[in-house]
Amino acid sequence: MVEFLVNLYVFPLLLELALVPIILGFIAMQVVAASNPSQASARKFIDGVPTTIGFFLLAYVAVRAVGDPSRLFARENMETLLIASVMTFAFVPFLWASGWISRREQDSVLKRFRTRYDSTA
Repeated sequence: MVEFLVNLYVFPLLLELALVPIILGFIAMQVVAASNPSQASARKFIDGVPTTIGFFLLAYVAVRAVGDPSRLFARENMETLLIASVMTFAFVPFLWASGWISRREQDSVLKRFRTRYDSTA
């Protein structure tokens, strides 16, 4: 749901182009700070920046959604939101059938192996 909303209400292109490298830099700094215990004081700040940016992004989405609910509840957007869950539920019978066939094949192979092993003894 959060991914859907964040992708529905995006920042302007120039802001996105500036924000992505900044976030990537802070994520890389988090990795370095986590591996070096001497940087514990800097780690608090480094961890806080992506969190703050994330909360700002969620607040931006909330303000845009409240300001323009007709865009949020458009038919195309609801289809996009629901397609993943519908496809997941539609995929479950295929997974069940694949598991059932696989189990039968394994039983068949095991029976043939046991028959061959028992007949040689």
